[in-house]
Amino acid sequence: MNRAFEALLKKAKLRRVKLHDLRHTCASLLLAEGVPLAWSWSCSGTPPSQSR
Repeated sequence: MNRAFEALLKKAKLRRVKLHDLRHTCASLLLAEGVPLAWSWSCSGTPPSQSR
């Protein structure tokens, strides 16, 4: 999956980022917009108590 993602980034002429980083970005943006915490977990796949 990472190879396909990296190929898409290259084709779109975007800088290299990790899929994991995008999950955190998604959760942060949802929280900033007032989305309930439980919904933001859907981006990371785990509740905050189980993350680092």
